[in-house]
Amino acid sequence: MQGNPELAPETYQELSLDYSILLNNNYLSMASFYSRSENRMEYLARVSNETHTRYSMQNLGRIDQAGIKFLGSLKPLKNVSFNPFMKVYAAFSRGNQLAREHGIEDQKKMVLESGFSLSALFRKDFVLSTMFKYNSARVSIQGNSFDDMLYFISLEKTFKDKYIIGLSSAVPFRKTFTFQGSETSMRAYSEYSEGNIQMSLIPIWIKFKYTFSSGRKNKRIERSDDFTENTRSKGLF
Repeated sequence: MQGNPELAPETYQELSLDYSILLNNNYLSMASFYSRSENRMEYLARVSNETHTRYSMQNLGRIDQAGIKFLGSLKPLKNVSFNPFMKVYAAFSRGNQLAREHGIEDQKKMVLESGFSLSALFRKDFVLSTMFKYNSARVSIQGNSFDDMLYFISLEKTFKDKYIIGLSSAVPFRKTFTFQGSETSMRAYSEYSEGNIQMSLIPIWIKFKYTFSSGRKNKRIERSDDFTENTRSKGLF
């Protein structure tokens, strides 16, 4: 792998139209957007001989995105909070002259980015919460990147407003989790890679949290709220 001291700056522009609404304790936001990233800096993969692949950082073109996004903060029940997020857009990659010389083709792909968090408060200070995230493959100039669906489940109990004890689990019943993957392609060359974590059948984390405060409590300075305007009266006094 090698760098490139002659890289041009990468620029990013976005235009969006947003609409937000607040209903009681519920907040919703919807938007349409268009973005453009020019002079994209990415590694260009080239086969130097039969046994080596050389990666060099280059300006390879631009990527345009157009779509809609939605997010919110909702309370469907008094002790339940739900925070969803979703982004759907079309992504277009346009390689520059250097990319075309290496046989890199333009791409057009629909992309989904989504997730939510959900928490519920029960009696005796028990809290059940979950977090979910799923993204489809993201477009780059020479390929795309991806990762697996991720979700956490957690149960916590608070004692005396100071102690929190909880159990958390992530993607249970999955033996392997892909946290980063990529596909790269060009003329007469393709590459596929995955970064995986080997999982136990039901991974469990134990969490303990203690909150405290210490030190001297200083007395607050009290100031008078009375204000008398000092205006000059008519005449000599």
